[in-house]
Amino acid sequence: MLKKIYSKEEQELVQKAISFLVESFNKTGNNPKPVIFHSIRVAMYLYDKGADSTIVIAALLHDLLEDTQITSQEIKSMFGDDVAKLVEANSFKSDISDYVLQYLETFKRNISTGPQAVLIKASDLLDNADYYNLGQQEIWPKLYGKFSKFIEMSQPVIGDTEIWKDLKKKQIELKVGLNISI
Repeated sequence: MLKKIYSKEEQELVQKAISFLVESFNKTGNNPKPVIFHSIRVAMYLYDKGADSTIVIAALLHDLLEDTQITSQEIKSMFGDDVAKLVEANSFKSDISDYVLQYLETFKRNISTGPQAVLIKASDLLDNADYYNLGQQEIWPKLYGKFSKFIEMSQPVIGDTEIWKDLKKKQIELKVGLNISI
């Protein structure tokens, strides 16, 4: 992807999404991680890779359905159908309690939604890997398993992208950190 120059309207929508993200977490956020900063990093990674504004906005909002009281309908009314679909595709289903089944179902929904949703999840996983790399090695086996499954499932959809190649590099870093033979 080539880096895109956003129109004034697109820039205003991105700014509106950032404000909405911050307001939503300040009002009803329930995740102990620094989710606002995470969401901005996920979106900026995609922006730097040339993603269009719809993807960047959805990346900013990708954790709202899981971690706040915001509904998909609210996102849809403020940012449109496409953004709401991408956010939905990147949100865990709360009625699935098993961790592995939960992320597998999310990955399947990403893939069925299309490359835009898969790129957001890829960026999310990359950023989470860096976050959990900060002295939390006990999480690495679970993270490595998640990475490996996502890489396998996403290759047909985004395997030719720089983002997917970044996932493969991060997978190797995790392997080395876990002392898994390469």
